[in-house]
Amino acid sequence: MAEGKWITGLNADTPVPEAARTALDIRLGVVYRYLKASLEEPDRDPENVHQLRVGLRRVGAALDVFVSCLPRRLHDKIRHRLRRLRRAAGSVRDWDVFLLELDRHCGTEPGRDFLFGYGFQARSQAQKKLDKVGKPLLQCFADLRAKVMGSIDDSARANRRLLRDFASQSVLEHYQRFAKTLRGDLNDPADLHEIRKSGKRLRYTMELFAKCFAPEFRSRLYPMVEAMQEILGKVNDSYVAEAKLADLKEKLRRGWPEKWPRFRPVLDVLLKFHRQRLPAEKRRFLKWHQSWLRAHAGEQLKKLVKAASPGKT
Repeated sequence: MAEGKWITGLNADTPVPEAARTALDIRLGVVYRYLKASLEEPDRDPENVHQLRVGLRRVGAALDVFVSCLPRRLHDKIRHRLRRLRRAAGSVRDWDVFLLELDRHCGTEPGRDFLFGYGFQARSQAQKKLDKVGKPLLQCFADLRAKVMGSIDDSARANRRLLRDFASQSVLEHYQRFAKTLRGDLNDPADLHEIRKSGKRLRYTMELFAKCFAPEFRSRLYPMVEAMQEILGKVNDSYVAEAKLADLKEKLRRGWPEKWPRFRPVLDVLLKFHRQRLPAEKRRFLKWHQSWLRAHAGEQLKKLVKAASPGKT
């Protein structure tokens, strides 16, 4: 699914306030849809929580890009509430992934039922936290959405521009931050995490403004950024999962020594999967980085951005 990924109805000649209304309305609508589904039918489809979390990231990116169009106090308040919701949804999603990986890799392993119960209980607790944060927000979501739409400032000097200039500046700023993180240690987990975060912000900004630039911006450069985020997402997931599984393994070994042999096989299978995937995905990232450099993708991105708004970036 990619609902709300590309913002239709925008082009280089769209006034900035109109672009803000269009983008925020679409992306808030996606959040509402998947929040409602995640709360009303929490066990029906794990894809709902996944899409809720992605939708929250996208609307957060749009709020930050169009921060000049909103009263700062309102922007910060909404950003805070959506961040709390994203964190709660993220916890539910983490346990959904855990349970899916358990099914995929440990279908017949001894101890699987125990680990499934452990994951199911943890997922249920995470859902309660999502309900606590999400239900009050769902009840007032229509009012919040209307308040955002009604608060966009058409008169502010910073907003009296066409989207081509605004988009060029935004994409260039996010690219420069991303390029800076790429100069870090490509084998260090902390530096890879920063690359992933800055790349994610660049990706969501590119999605907002794709119509303002030449076709290769979306057809050639965007897929490269998207691929990087996918690879580093797996790196991060395996890095975190390995630490959590190793911690659980040690707790079980110490706490239930007589039952530990029954639980060990399933944990060893999951640990093996992540310990193999982590270096494999790191190698994929290094290959991606070499491809990015060989293609002069960063220079191409800057060239396309500057061509759309000559003299403004």
